[in-house]
Amino acid sequence: MNADRSEIPNTDEDQPGFVLPLNAVRDLLGDADGLPFVVAASRDDIPMTALLFSPNGTDGQKPHDRDEIYVVVSGSGVFEFEGTRKAFKTGDMIYVKAHAKHSFVEFTDDFCTWVIFYGDKK
Repeated sequence: MNADRSEIPNTDEDQPGFVLPLNAVRDLLGDADGLPFVVAASRDDIPMTALLFSPNGTDGQKPHDRDEIYVVVSGSGVFEFEGTRKAFKTGDMIYVKAHAKHSFVEFTDDFCTWVIFYGDKK
């Protein structure tokens, strides 16, 4: 049974904090119009956007205009960035500077990660 968007807490600027339930957000991945991610929270006052990302077979992302932090929820694989390859696993945190070429490769079928974009666009 897929989660309803109403199960995700209010994350607007009027809220001093929030908790994002992983399972409720993960359930929304199937309803994301075939996209490998779902936006879980977004705030303009910080600015910050949090997504849950679970690519299916291939990671086709392009460089982004804000810094990113990934927190690996499940799975393992190899992270490629600007010509460097590093192994990652569940629980690891990965940082990527804005505009850096990067992608996940050789990842397991259960790979899923939080993605936190933050700061002003560069």
